[in-house]
Amino acid sequence: MVLTVDIGNTDTVLAYFSSMGDCDSTLRFSTVKGQNGASLTKELTPFFGKVFSAAIIASVVPELNNLWKEVLTESLRISSVSFVGVDIPWGFRIGVEERERIGHDRLCNMEAALRYGNTAVVVDAGTATKFDFLEEEIFQGGAIAPGLGISCNALAERSTQLFKISFDGVIPLVGKNTKEALRSGAVNVFAASVDGMIEKIFAEKKLGKSTPVIATGGYAVFLQNRTKNITHFSPNHTLEGLYAISKKI
Repeated sequence: MVLTVDIGNTDTVLAYFSSMGDCDSTLRFSTVKGQNGASLTKELTPFFGKVFSAAIIASVVPELNNLWKEVLTESLRISSVSFVGVDIPWGFRIGVEERERIGHDRLCNMEAALRYGNTAVVVDAGTATKFDFLEEEIFQGGAIAPGLGISCNALAERSTQLFKISFDGVIPLVGKNTKEALRSGAVNVFAASVDGMIEKIFAEKKLGKSTPVIATGGYAVFLQNRTKNITHFSPNHTLEGLYAISKKI
């Protein structure tokens, strides 16, 4: 089995894949900068006893990389631990500037998008909301906006009469009180802005209606049933990209 690890700014998500490419189990927990080996090992307890042939990691928190390699090697007994980078054999060409600054999760998303076709749009709704464009197997770049959680927290912190909210339960379109208005504004405006951005990309790039639009990330659940332009929801999309590239390196 291959262990895949996506270390994000807010959450870290893991999954292991069988030799047939099936995603057998996932694990998510908060990313803790400055974490020590003992606490990270404790988070990985559900995977103890599993036998992994290799681990592959996409990280946007480089200060944690050495810790992860050490813990995976010593606690899970994984002898081969690799980190993705811009120079590995991706299945697409990178057509953007400042290659060394590209988030490795974005590259993994492009790799996973190849199974939908050689042209696709990926919306990754996490700490940031990212729109990335694959055209004829070339990663052409995209757009990065503040994520749903960050936007809500910033509004609460900068306003004297507004406050943090939860997203549990039914979220109305028109709220009857401040709490419900905040919940509606957060989720429904988020979904509408995602739909609008997709439409702008399709119009500017002259994409056909059959072009796949894949949504992933922790906040993608709030796009379901609220958007009209997303064609596929893929919760493990980044991890699937990691697994795909693990077979090439």
